[in-house]
Amino acid sequence: MNKQEIIDRLFDKLRNSGCRYPKWELIQIIDPFLEVLKESLEEGNEIRLTNFGKFVVKAKKGRKYYNIQTGAIGYTPDKRVIVFVQHKSLDSMSKIK
Repeated sequence: MNKQEIIDRLFDKLRNSGCRYPKWELIQIIDPFLEVLKESLEEGNEIRLTNFGKFVVKAKKGRKYYNIQTGAIGYTPDKRVIVFVQHKSLDSMSKIK
């Protein structure tokens, strides 16, 4: 699901509940929201969304690799990765039946 599909589904859900927001207003809300999330993750902050989960920035150590063509051993640099940890209420949805 991409951002436009999320906006479309949000628009339908709000319309069915009686709220009347045009799609352009939803875009003006969602774009800054995503920008705030991105900036917060870049700063290394944890983002918690109640009853959904949390986004955590973790450090990943560089790894050793072997270049087959040159026979040289190299190392990948350390980096930060974003990990999503789901809330326990979502556990039932993730189990394969």
